[in-house]
Amino acid sequence: MSDDEFRQEFYGLVPASEHSHVFLNVSTQGVPGAEQYDYWTSSVIYNFDVDRPNKVQRKGFDASIQTLASKTGELHDVRADPFTGERSQKK
Repeated sequence: MSDDEFRQEFYGLVPASEHSHVFLNVSTQGVPGAEQYDYWTSSVIYNFDVDRPNKVQRKGFDASIQTLASKTGELHDVRADPFTGERSQKK
């Protein structure tokens, strides 16, 4: 699968659609503080094995991503409290 095909499938972009781009905003805002780290690291982060949360992260974790994706490219603005881990082959 080419990068363009993957992007179209991942973001639900239909090749013949009049919608040529998608804007996506995801954050931990509105998620209870004790659940924010798990929400972010299990729902948003992929191909990365995160370490267990420390005391501060268990109390609250502030993170957001804004994405503009089209059929041929993507632009991401990511802001997140620090976390650690290592790359993985998981998808």
